[in-house]
Amino acid sequence: MNKEAFLSFGIKHQKVTIESIGSEVFVRPMSYAATAAMSLCATVQDRFLVAAVFGLVDEDGKQLFTLEGKDELSTAMPMAVIQEIAVKVIEISSIGSDSLVK
Repeated sequence: MNKEAFLSFGIKHQKVTIESIGSEVFVRPMSYAATAAMSLCATVQDRFLVAAVFGLVDEDGKQLFTLEGKDELSTAMPMAVIQEIAVKVIEISSIGSDSLVK
């Protein structure tokens, strides 16, 4: 198997329902880089935000937000929405929600 074939098995995005906004969004599982960034967060709230930033994607799988632009998401959406998105991302990532708590 070559590199391209191997990488074709990588992260795939999917549509999930976010009840708190009454809409479907596309999310992708956490990558190693996203998980590493989340591990550096000092608070549970920051971990939720990082999971949402890395997890929210458009229908083509392109990330909607960056860590540099996370303030846009954090000020535009209620914490409950960010938390619900983060929980969906964590669920499809096969990492336990206990990863959010140090």
